[in-house]
Amino acid sequence: DVYKRQDDDKISGVLVDAVRSVLRIPSQAVLASPNSEGGAVSEMCRNGDEFVSIVDIDRLQEKHADD
Repeated sequence: DVYKRQDDDKISGVLVDAVRSVLRIPSQAVLASPNSEGGAVSEMCRNGDEFVSIVDIDRLQEKHADD
């Protein structure tokens, strides 16, 4: 869920179902997202055998501006 302030409609918070971990990723491990156009995911990184999506909060705000 995305929560917006009533006075200026900017995002004031994002509620997620769960957080598995918080990672410190070296900049050389960050890759451009192959589907970055129009979506909130701007970049990705590899963590072991998994890919992790990096969400751009500004893009998320733009995506939900009309909600």
